[in-house]
Formats: sequence, structure tokens, C-alpha cells
Amino acid sequence: MAKNRDWQERGVRIGSRIFDETESAALVREVRKRVKDPDVIAEIEDFLDGKRKTLSARSRDVLYVVAVSVVMMSRK
Repeated sequence: MAKNRDWQERGVRIGSRIFDETESAALVREVRKRVKDPDVIAEIEDFLDGKRKTLSARSRDVLYVVAVSVVMMSRK
């Protein structure tokens, strides 16, 4: 067990990288641009509005692939 239990990351972790608020907002903008399937978009909007509790496997896969491609393209 870690000695310091009072640590906290600042941002969102995707893989081994931590995104700050600006980078997270840019990632969301890119995902919105790249997801073209209207069924996936509708499902994600319902999920974010609280109408759905989970996403389908297909929607999760689409989001995962798009997010990974954006993260890989933005590596410095």
C-alpha cells in the first residue's frame, strides 16, 4: 500500500497520459467531429442526458477507436 494516500491526479487519464481541462475539451471536440454514425450519436446523447445507463458495445467500440486515434495523433 502506498505511504501517501492523499494523492490526486489533475485531469483525465487515458492510457498512460493525463489530459488537463484544455486537452480534454479538445479531445471531446475531435470525437464529436469524427463520429459520423447517427445511431451512435443518438445513443451517446441519450447516455449523457441520463436516459440510458449504459452504452452498447458498438458505441463503446466507436468511442474507443476514435479516442485512441485522436490521442495517438496528438502525441508530442
